[in-house]
Amino acid sequence: MARHCFALGIDLKRVEVIPDDYDAIAEAATRLSRTNDWVVTSGGIGPTPDDITYDSLARAFNTTLEYHDETIRRMDVSAKQRGHKLSESEDVKRARYRMALFPKGADVIFPTKEYWVPIVRVGGNVCILPGVPRIFEALLDAYTPYLCLDPSRPRPIRQLINCAVPESELSPLLERLTVSGQRDGIKVGSYPRWGTGVHISLIGTDPKVLERYTAEVVAATGGTKL
Repeated sequence: MARHCFALGIDLKRVEVIPDDYDAIAEAATRLSRTNDWVVTSGGIGPTPDDITYDSLARAFNTTLEYHDETIRRMDVSAKQRGHKLSESEDVKRARYRMALFPKGADVIFPTKEYWVPIVRVGGNVCILPGVPRIFEALLDAYTPYLCLDPSRPRPIRQLINCAVPESELSPLLERLTVSGQRDGIKVGSYPRWGTGVHISLIGTDPKVLERYTAEVVAATGGTKL
């Protein structure tokens, strides 16, 4: 069964797993598109009936589906290069070409030469990616030049601090920093690393404020800036 995962911005804790339901996917996409600069979906774009991401997002943005000729061409070239025979039945061909049936009017971006799969962008900021991890990662890495972000908006800066303090013991410190961070524009997170301690994440747009929080975390935990 295809799973649909919406990952927002750079805060990896803000991830929603959406069930294979047209209405649920459409609701999540429109809601997240309105409240975030950039939304990424992962999965649900294959050739089987449970792959409904393209259709769901077409409904979300009040459009229909249409075949994308360049994607079909690249798909066929890739298949031939891998030695796949394309003398298939109409049913199989129709299923395969579902992977090139995109929301009408979407931006179709080919950020890498390695894969025929494009990034399909709808609503200006919702990017549809495949669920295969290595393809997802390659497309996401190559997508950076295409990000539609306001150039005048301050860019977030992330500082990681690695420490050997158990996460449970860090909780009081992190709670206090989270409260003050809401006032100072700093997002605080923690990520246990198996066998290597905990990474404390600080994200902000003001370098001086971020450095102040970093110094406090280092002093309190004996950690090391990464």
